[in-house]
Amino acid sequence: MTPPIPENVSPRRWRWIRLTTWHKEVRFLYWPPPRPTGYRNLRMFDRDGYDIGRLVWVVCDGCRVGRINKISIDPDCHR
Repeated sequence: MTPPIPENVSPRRWRWIRLTTWHKEVRFLYWPPPRPTGYRNLRMFDRDGYDIGRLVWVVCDGCRVGRINKISIDPDCHR
């Protein structure tokens, strides 16, 4: 069975990420915001390519203060 490919990642790029991080337990992928004051998105994937967590935050462009909007971890990955 072929591991799932994360959304917004091409199959070729995902294959490269998997090859260069084969020894890592968790892979982190960052999606920058479409505009400077937008939400930043960090996703975590296990070795098999399954989505196991997410961190979403926003940073004020003027004052450079950040706020975490969402932290989620798959219950099977809690320790």
